Amino acid sequence: MFKKKSNILPRPKPPANEFLVEDLENAPSDDVVFTLAPNGAVREVFPNSDSTVLFPGNGSDNTTSPEYLFQQVKSFVEVNRELKELMQKVELQNEALHTSDRELKSNAEDIRKQALSALK
Repeated sequence: MFKKKSNILPRPKPPANEFLVEDLENAPSDDVVFTLAPNGAVREVFPNSDSTVLFPGNGSDNTTSPEYLFQQVKSFVEVNRELKELMQKVELQNEALHTSDRELKSNAEDIRKQALSALK
């Protein structure tokens, strides 16, 4: 009924150019900063997979503007948080399923033993 309000901090000030250059020089070659394709599309490489997804972009200001990129990062962080919550929920449900399976097998074994003893 009610939507949960997200507590997102205001956008921070961009770092100085010197810090950006230093970060780029120290970044490994597989860093996410290097996933921008020459035409401005974002190339998403999935770990443990050979697949790569291109998210459209034409290199225009709207897809490379700091505001657009900030919104993309903000949505990524939100989706990542939701995925972690869902992973925890699935793990709990998986454990409950395993527990139910063990109980069902135990009950089936008890019924089988009772049936065998009743037949004797």
